[in-house]
Amino acid sequence: MNSNLIRDWMTTELIIVPSNCPLRDAYWLMIDKKVRRLPVVDDECLVGIVTLEDLRRIKPSLGIGLDLVKITDILSKMTIRQVMTKDPRTIAPDVHLIEAARLMLEQ
Repeated sequence: MNSNLIRDWMTTELIIVPSNCPLRDAYWLMIDKKVRRLPVVDDECLVGIVTLEDLRRIKPSLGIGLDLVKITDILSKMTIRQVMTKDPRTIAPDVHLIEAARLMLEQ
């Protein structure tokens, strides 16, 4: 095995979510499955990626005149589409890890 290729390090059994997945559901899926990133797939096409950190950063301000009940209601209606990174870069599985690292640093 050539452990210097992406294919030797990547996960092949992905846990995915659709872009209309509620934030709450994606968060608990990540916690339950112990993953920090979820590919976002619609119609078998990768449209984005969401991280646990993306979800944890969502903190509406109480300073905008909303009470906690209203904020909770707003958050319960938000979907992954609203916080995901759209059109993430991908790389072929037969690319060398060094090349992948270089691309990550550059982009």
